[in-house]
Amino acid sequence: MLAQAWVVVRDDALWIDAGLSSAREFATEVLGVSPRTPTRWLERLGWALTWYPELRAAVHDGLSPRSAEAIASLQPDFQMGRWLAIAERVGRTELQRAVTDARRDCSSALTLDRYQRAIALADALDAEHPTSKGEATSAGPTRVALPHPEPEAPTAGTVVRAPREVLVASRWWCETVQMPRPRGFARIKERDRYRCRNPECGRVTLRAEAHHRKFRSEGGEDTDNNGITLCRCCHLRGVHGGRLRIERVTVRGVAAHLWTWPDGHRVLEVLE
Repeated sequence: MLAQAWVVVRDDALWIDAGLSSAREFATEVLGVSPRTPTRWLERLGWALTWYPELRAAVHDGLSPRSAEAIASLQPDFQMGRWLAIAERVGRTELQRAVTDARRDCSSALTLDRYQRAIALADALDAEHPTSKGEATSAGPTRVALPHPEPEAPTAGTVVRAPREVLVASRWWCETVQMPRPRGFARIKERDRYRCRNPECGRVTLRAEAHHRKFRSEGGEDTDNNGITLCRCCHLRGVHGGRLRIERVTVRGVAAHLWTWPDGHRVLEVLE
């Protein structure tokens, strides 16, 4: 509602009739928008909701505003119905990564096809194994996730907005600090670029930890196929705390990781 109201305020210059000096002042004093809220983002979201009624309906049904703005940013190479169908079966982080993939490929079709294939596999999994215990849950159908290419490194001329002292410290760190190469089973972290493989986390941190998918106490080996990188929270509180389970499964001949939470919520991460 605030985003749509902001578009009206900007188009009709309502702050003048209200006796205020700027649109920003109108947003703060009349609409109650926090000074920290980026008004450019409000304007982009407002236009998206105004031009696409189906997107507005999806937001009312629970789609996050930031996800809605990300989908709308893909125009003119745009297939609204298919993107909204994908948004219902992925998490917010996964949707942002899907939009990034579509921008990189300069086309939505390839990305959408990959997700629809993954959804078909998840539906097949749900039909064969509704839950790990065979009980009905309120978690809904299994979500999906895909592997994504690593983001490209910034090139010369890339604009970075940050306090000057942060940039100076970052340059010093890159030029001075030499991180030791991980040894033994810890090499898994370097393979995964220190990114948590939980598809609903994806945190990148030097404090990431290498996890045995099949526990060593159960005969798991220190091999690459048995290793996966997790952030400390997902590793200790999630897996070893009993709040997250990882299984390697095969659905219709396709290898995947099945991530399961205690409430029955599941994500099928297709690996091929």
